[in-house]
Amino acid sequence: MAEIKSTLEKAMERLARMGEVSSQEIAEEESLKRGMRLAAEYLSKSRATLAEALVGQGPAEQRQLRKGMVQTLLRNIVLPRDEVNQAATMAMAGLMELAGAAGDMATIFGEMQQILERYVGQRTELRRQLEGALRQQLEMAMARQPGGQADPGVKIDPTRHPRFAEEWQRIQSDLTDQYSRALNQYKELITQRLA
Repeated sequence: MAEIKSTLEKAMERLARMGEVSSQEIAEEESLKRGMRLAAEYLSKSRATLAEALVGQGPAEQRQLRKGMVQTLLRNIVLPRDEVNQAATMAMAGLMELAGAAGDMATIFGEMQQILERYVGQRTELRRQLEGALRQQLEMAMARQPGGQADPGVKIDPTRHPRFAEEWQRIQSDLTDQYSRALNQYKELITQRLA
């Protein structure tokens, strides 16, 4: 019974602490969420600029709005699957707008854009190399079979081979980890400067 009572007491203490959340903390959380919504509207092209939402707000309100905007915009800067993501480009433009006159931010966003472009280029090149290497291995294996050469009319598609999927998954995972780390370093720097 003593255990139940202590658990009940702990639960009551947590409820009491929840009741202690100040109206200021609630207002800050609401401003943060509003900033996230404003950034989402900007990304969906429902809002032309982010700066106009900050005009006329008090310093504390602006800080929370900016923090929410920055969080949402940074979440949209991700490594693309095929081509450079338009949402990432637009998110960087929004962050640049929030940065205002911070001169080195243009350099940071330029470097982030290069990371995204290099990722797409290197990913494409590695896939092409893997396809070529596996095609060559399959052709050599077919040549070693009885009967010698493969039928010249037969087209070998290395992407259908199970080994291709395994190797491509490994290569892609390594590449994504490497580029994600670099991108996340820039995101942390931006968060420190803008939020």
